[in-house]
Amino acid sequence: MEKRAEREREREHGGESQSMKGRPAGDGAHADAQCSAPAAGSPVQKEEDEQTPEFSAKIWAAQPPSVEPWDACILKVDASRPDEILPQEDALDNLVEHPVPVRPVLDASTNVIINMYLTKQERKKLRRRKRQEKEREKQDKIRMGTAFSARVAAERKERERPLLRS
Repeated sequence: MEKRAEREREREHGGESQSMKGRPAGDGAHADAQCSAPAAGSPVQKEEDEQTPEFSAKIWAAQPPSVEPWDACILKVDASRPDEILPQEDALDNLVEHPVPVRPVLDASTNVIINMYLTKQERKKLRRRKRQEKEREKQDKIRMGTAFSARVAAERKERERPLLRS
């Protein structure tokens, strides 16, 4: 009974009792006392629950800092309230730093054309595409009535010839 009371006192105070000094931590005789938690309704458990908030308050900082050290240069301190740091409006307005515009080496008015040498196949494809494009434009004009087909043009010429002879 005395050993149990001594162990409880040891747990409360966090130190070693006289009987535990010099013994290894994994001693078989006291292993159950070291590893087991106090019962839910025991006075030791109640004391531990009451001490937990105080213990955590001592370990952890009360509040995180209001300003990080690297942000201190952009913030100003109010003389009447040194604990509160106010942001400088002008320093925070332009958050993105834009690079200074650099003038291009070449003038924009002069168009520089880089010569590209095409293979024989590529030249053929380009010629074919250009011809097809011209033909499509011609057909579109005929459909809209702004241009005449070769047949219509030939017929008109035939009609105009007799008029010119007379």
